[in-house]
Amino acid sequence: MRQRLILNSNKLNLFFPFCLALSFLLCLCQSDPALPTGIIPSDKAEFESVWQYLKAFSIYQDRIPNNPFVFKHPSELLYSIADTFKGRPYTDYYYGNDSYQASSGKYGSTDIVVSFEMLTGTAKTGILKITTFHRNYVYTQFLNCITKIPASCENLIIDLRGNGGGYIPQVISVVEAFLTRGTAYITATERNLKFGSEAATIKGPWYTGGTRHPALAGIKNRIVWMDGETASASEILAVALKDCASAILVGSRSSGKGIGQVILERNNRPSLMITYLMLSGKPGSTGAYHGVGLTPDVEINGSSENEKRAAVVRLVEPEYTGKIKSPPALSFQKTSAPACFKIIHEDSLDLKSDH
Repeated sequence: MRQRLILNSNKLNLFFPFCLALSFLLCLCQSDPALPTGIIPSDKAEFESVWQYLKAFSIYQDRIPNNPFVFKHPSELLYSIADTFKGRPYTDYYYGNDSYQASSGKYGSTDIVVSFEMLTGTAKTGILKITTFHRNYVYTQFLNCITKIPASCENLIIDLRGNGGGYIPQVISVVEAFLTRGTAYITATERNLKFGSEAATIKGPWYTGGTRHPALAGIKNRIVWMDGETASASEILAVALKDCASAILVGSRSSGKGIGQVILERNNRPSLMITYLMLSGKPGSTGAYHGVGLTPDVEINGSSENEKRAAVVRLVEPEYTGKIKSPPALSFQKTSAPACFKIIHEDSLDLKSDH
């Protein structure tokens, strides 16, 4: 009997590590890498919190389940909104801190994201390059640049290539510098984010609240230069200038991110990113561009950057023969995905969801 027990024990000693390894592999297969640190699947308070935020802020109210506990963990509840764009779900836990740093002014003053230059060989055409709206000082740099525009400048090329978007307040300020007060420049379907108000979906145009900047009053022709990375907040500017300022869209089709997210920084819990906004342009012009992109009026081709720039200039100066020099690359840290953000901290919220 003793011998038999010893033999069985030896077999168990061999079998136990195998079971342990198998269990570990099964756990790895079943775990969700997107689940934030500190959040466990059985955290009912987190389920309730995520569900309430979705009911208050998500533009996709018809996709929110009546019972949040049908999912295994809160990440699945967020992913059920299914607002994936180009491989990324935009309703999700928010892991990045770059947007918070940018809004807090933690980037250095050497991070230049807006530049202006008059082209060699002409006194009529200049190029305004905006590489991102993902800084809280984009509009400040924009103002510094447009004050350098000479009175002789009649044609302005707004280069938005590679601009993946950023903060909505920044791009709105830039839009208002180009348009007269009270201009309806884009149509929004959005959740009402006004503090203390009932959660509701509202639809209507966004109007400019500022006055056109005098430095831009002499501009007769506007060209918006786009590419496949022109997205989100930068597409708002492109739509506004095309629909309201007769701008010509050139280059290649834009990214087509016509949705915006609110970043909700919660107390003692991971931040949430929720899609609260969908935008569209003027019917018959830019129209509903989400998932489609903005179609350029003129495609720009060329084997080099110099050839492309010259081709754009000749749209407004057909006889232009000046030599084009490519400007030095601006120094900035690109965001990982097209972005269009507002940031709200839980301390400032008065949630009244309509569930």
